[in-house]
Amino acid sequence: LIRLTLVVFSMFRFLFDYLDLLFFLFHSLFLFTFIYFFFFLMIRRPPRSTLSSSSAASDVYKRQVFLPASWDPGADKLPVLLFLHGGGGVNNQENVKGQSLGRMLDGKAPKLPGLPEDENQRFALNHGFITILPISSQRGWQPQFSGLIALVDMAVTDLHGDPDRVYLAGQSMGGNGAWTLGATYPERFAAMVPVCGFLSDKYPGSFTNPQDLGVPLRAMPIWAFHAEGDSVVPVSGTETILQELEAVGNSHVRYTKYPLGTAPGVLAPDDEHGSYELAFKDPEVYDWLLSHSL
Repeated sequence: LIRLTLVVFSMFRFLFDYLDLLFFLFHSLFLFTFIYFFFFLMIRRPPRSTLSSSSAASDVYKRQVFLPASWDPGADKLPVLLFLHGGGGVNNQENVKGQSLGRMLDGKAPKLPGLPEDENQRFALNHGFITILPISSQRGWQPQFSGLIALVDMAVTDLHGDPDRVYLAGQSMGGNGAWTLGATYPERFAAMVPVCGFLSDKYPGSFTNPQDLGVPLRAMPIWAFHAEGDSVVPVSGTETILQELEAVGNSHVRYTKYPLGTAPGVLAPDDEHGSYELAFKDPEVYDWLLSHSL
């Protein structure tokens, strides 16, 4: 009986030791998993979309930086998109985040009626570009060009961007900036999308003559957008430039002109200046950009 008691006691002790070992292993695995996800997701990977003071250049004070959900500095390099906002975004980061591509990347509800409430959230989740949205400190992007190129360099060097797939886009004042920046640094951009752009002498450093753009942009893939009924920036602002590009033999140009009555208003309900609210929602734009590289 004593032997039987000892055997049973030993068996129970072995069982308790075994359960204790299992508990220790389970606890260790749980702790390791928690530490791994905390450091990897919360520390190693920066937030998907942040707005912070610029350290890349003194003349671009702030920028919104969007990092795709798939961003990983140890994986393949991702394409970079530099987006220039319009005049309403000058020193106004909430304006930049409240319309067009900025609103889409911030995941806010769409401005256009009839769209699903979560459409922009789904867009942001699937957007595969490291996207830099600088906040201009003044009207006209031209005095800030060195800072914009510094932001591109930052995206390539610090954020693991692909230097051969850097793209340029802009709307209204940013369309003016995109035309001029692209012509000033054509070797830095694989393609560009100017929306309701124009040339004007009201911005210091802006090209004013379409002929100034012809030679530097004669090989640049360009997809331009404008609304026929735009009463803020007449459609001729885009079409005179496109005529010059055709004259110099640029065969890589696409043009979308929205018919009268189809573009939303911005400064007034019927000014049809909001062609950018349509252009940047077109998924083909992003596939088209990715079809080009330096």
